[in-house]
Amino acid sequence: MSSLKHETSSLEQETSSLEHEMSSSEHGTLSWKQKTSSLELGMSSLGDRVFKFHHGKL
Repeated sequence: MSSLKHETSSLEQETSSLEHEMSSSEHGTLSWKQKTSSLELGMSSLGDRVFKFHHGKL
């Protein structure tokens, strides 16, 4: 009976560590998306500047 309790507790530990990994992975994905969107924003503003420069409106 005690071995069953031990297995259950180790299984719960594995589950919690897996959940921790999942949440940290989601956090990493979120920050990656933020970086990507800010990069796209910078690219588009750079494109605007180049466009204006080529048309003499800078």
